[in-house]
Amino acid sequence: MICCWWLWHQPKTRKVARGQANARLLGVKNFVDQNHFRNDLNTAMLAQALGISVRYLHRVFASTGLSFAEYVLRRRLETAASNLRARTFANLSISEVSTRSAFSDLAHFHLAFEKLFGFTLGDWRFKQDMNYTNIT
Repeated sequence: MICCWWLWHQPKTRKVARGQANARLLGVKNFVDQNHFRNDLNTAMLAQALGISVRYLHRVFASTGLSFAEYVLRRRLETAASNLRARTFANLSISEVSTRSAFSDLAHFHLAFEKLFGFTLGDWRFKQDMNYTNIT
């Protein structure tokens, strides 16, 4: 009850600032989502594209619990996992999926993928193939 009262009675400038920060975070995430496949994606490029400072960009990400680099890595890995699942990409090698997902180091890609999803790339692809064969 006190918490709600406290939030309600905060100065309007704080509420507006929080709203602006949330909108900025959404804009940052949208930009990353649309450009995460680019090898040259970095904080300087993103800050310049959005008209904010690199320091402010890091502050915006601080509220998510992830750094900019961690967020980009996660988006790239999610894209790779999706590509490994998709029948349209079944003919691509793991190395090609890695390259399409903006990974320049295949070993780093393998380790990061396994850490996030708990499967090796081969096991992930095999598991998905098994799902397809069970469906048909």
